[in-house]
Amino acid sequence: MKSLFLMLFFMTVGFSQEQHMNRNDFLGIWDLNWSESGFFPDDDLLFSRKTTKYSNYVFEFKDDGTLLHHRSPGMSCMVGEFSLTTGSWQYEDNIMTLELKGAIMADYNFWYILSYRVEKNKKKMWLKLEKQIKNEHF
Repeated sequence: MKSLFLMLFFMTVGFSQEQHMNRNDFLGIWDLNWSESGFFPDDDLLFSRKTTKYSNYVFEFKDDGTLLHHRSPGMSCMVGEFSLTTGSWQYEDNIMTLELKGAIMADYNFWYILSYRVEKNKKKMWLKLEKQIKNEHF
């Protein structure tokens, strides 16, 4: 009986910890799968865990709140390509807020502040668009 109680206790604790996310759960390198989800600023976003920084749409969520965009070495930035100059992120009450400044090369500069509801497991993270706080092109 005691072992059954302990097993149920640990199953419950494990389940509740899985449901509760904190900002440390997002730290690291994530690949944006824009072809399966969408892209900034109008769509939901699907990210997958990565171990390398090299790909066109790899983002690194840093502990200090910065968001970095990595490219493969030697990758040139083509006309119409997304290029992030500065980025930051915040997480609170299951809402991820991203602030992104950069350029769509040879087209326009952008400044987005976007909030997303988060759905996450160990390898994937869905950011479901909640609100466009700022969507400026100049």
